[in-house]
Amino acid sequence: ITKKGNLDADSNQGLFGKVLNATIKDVNIIDCNITGYQYIGGVVGYAEGDYWNNKTYYSSCNVSGCTVSGTIQNAESIQSTSIGGIVGQSDNRSHISNCVSHATVSGYEYCGGIVGIQQSRSSISNCFYTGVVTATKGYVGANVGYNGFESSMSNNYHTSASTGGVGEYNKTYGTDQEGAAELAVQITADDDVTLTLPAATYECDKKNYYKNGTVVTLDYETIEGVEFVQYTVNNTT
Repeated sequence: ITKKGNLDADSNQGLFGKVLNATIKDVNIIDCNITGYQYIGGVVGYAEGDYWNNKTYYSSCNVSGCTVSGTIQNAESIQSTSIGGIVGQSDNRSHISNCVSHATVSGYEYCGGIVGIQQSRSSISNCFYTGVVTATKGYVGANVGYNGFESSMSNNYHTSASTGGVGEYNKTYGTDQEGAAELAVQITADDDVTLTLPAATYECDKKNYYKNGTVVTLDYETIEGVEFVQYTVNNTT
């Protein structure tokens, strides 16, 4: 899909611009090109659960099992905010789960590989990000740009080396947090080396990914009379 906005009024950009009390699942978006002013997401620009009355919440919004690839970014010469690979902003008990984003995400502030902003008892769980996300001012995270009021994160991972999982104020890089976005790495070996690994932390596109710190057992054979000196992992000895 291609959706392009250039004016201040061009908010709520995505396959679904703005949804209330919706259930969206198993959407696969390939090679999208989405721009706008604010609330920009691959699947949903702005996701919201129902309002509350007498301290009771009557409904919620749920986005699950979705996959996005492509580019999601601010319009030219616009300082865009709330930009996410899956959802731009998640509000009032909106829940994002089991989603994967490969998208390149960029904007001015509040940018996340999965969701730009989540707040008001919203959640993100079991999501995975493999792209690159950047912001020129701050609050940029590989999983969520800003985690707001009483919102939660669990079992979310990413492969980004440029930023951690959760964005921070006035910083163009985020930090990994418990249950929020521990860095996951794929572990492979040459044909003459056998790896013994624990159960994968996450599986995506038929590839297994593991947390940093995973214990790996190497089984290899050396030529008689040759002493083993070193091994190399990701070009690091």
